[in-house]
Amino acid sequence: MIRASIITSLALGLMACGGDSSSNGVADGTETVPNPTDINTCFWTGPYIKEIPARNFAYPDTGAAYWSAQYTLPEGATLKLKGDFPYARYISFNSYRSDGTPAHAISDNAIVPNAGAINPFAGGAERQSEFRGYELEVAAGEAPESEAANTLYDYAEDGDSTLLYRVYVPDEGKDLAGGVKLPEVEVTLADGSTVSGEAACDAVESSSDNITVPRVPADVYAAASENNPANDPPVWRAAYNFAHSLACSFYGSCNTDPEREVSWFANLDNQYISTHVVVKCFRPPSFELSSRPVLPHSAAIRRCVYEA
Repeated sequence: MIRASIITSLALGLMACGGDSSSNGVADGTETVPNPTDINTCFWTGPYIKEIPARNFAYPDTGAAYWSAQYTLPEGATLKLKGDFPYARYISFNSYRSDGTPAHAISDNAIVPNAGAINPFAGGAERQSEFRGYELEVAAGEAPESEAANTLYDYAEDGDSTLLYRVYVPDEGKDLAGGVKLPEVEVTLADGSTVSGEAACDAVESSSDNITVPRVPADVYAAASENNPANDPPVWRAAYNFAHSLACSFYGSCNTDPEREVSWFANLDNQYISTHVVVKCFRPPSFELSSRPVLPHSAAIRRCVYEA
């Protein structure tokens, strides 16, 4: 059974606050991961985590790390991913359409392990077994009515494919990838020859660029923001698609029977809800020091009031 979880997403406030931010670590009680940008390959770009501003999107949280793959599969070629199940709470692979909506996914407990290996996400499995290999086929096109086992369908448009690999909550002492290498890519070309590593990345023209999220046009947001979407008490709404979210939150047009196609590279295993808040910030007055050293009562203290 594919699991579904609820991710609580706090929408951006109408007025942003600047200020000091000296923390580069993860949430309190956890260790800072050293050199997280080192975990990538010629095929996988990442990690997408909150500590890296340029990759702080696609709904990350303090316990999740993502890697993207963008490539073009040559005509007649096939692509395979070979990896080991991480020591972690959850993994998944999602493929995406060009607008950032998820098209197809395969999750940890649905992946059949290699012969002699175990899937640690299966019920009753030995989580710490060292024999944890698997292989996935990434097939071109849309998923058929009867899907093949261990197959992710890329839904490529004009030959371009985008995948996201997610790892949630690595075991204590493991790195963001869960203590194993990122899945390796192997490409079988139309002539039957097989290449892997850098040669495979070259064959599929793999891109190391970050994925890009669609932006709300400035004039559209300017017009919408004339209507304060915040409520007291806060109103939490399920996310369906961008057009519905804009119309419902800012214009009150919510009863439109929307199609659930959450963009921004959402995870098909999750469902999302959001609310809006208004953030008001002010800096208390500072005081000049006299000849007698006097500690300012509130100098350099930033206060923010969050209003629904």
